Amino acid sequence: MDATGYVSAVATPEILEAQTDTTLDYYSDLTYFFGPEADSVQIDRIQYPDKKVVERCAMIRDFGDKTQNVLEIWSRIKGDNLGVGITILIFAVVAFMSGWTIYKRWLKYKRNKMQRRRNRRKTFRTFRKP
Repeated sequence: MDATGYVSAVATPEILEAQTDTTLDYYSDLTYFFGPEADSVQIDRIQYPDKKVVERCAMIRDFGDKTQNVLEIWSRIKGDNLGVGITILIFAVVAFMSGWTIYKRWLKYKRNKMQRRRNRRKTFRTFRKP
């Protein structure tokens, strides 16, 4: 849900009423969040998923002294732990590609500069001939 936008942590009737969208053609069971009066509500499924969706999702719970290990495993699964070696490799590749591009552009500039000089000499010679 953190990628879709703001979801209120307060489950009040005012929030439910503000989020209800009568133009939707589906109903969601939000009794897990808003209580028994929200058993069939027309609401955005992305912000407030149905009770069946929430029931099949896993929650990270307190695992006591193993909590740190679980968080490390979860961090590796998500892929948010970019190692030093990978970071150096990425910077090296970017630096190499930037250097290569600058080198090629410099060669093209030199080649064009020489071509302009040759063209000026030819033009100058044609004007000098009587």
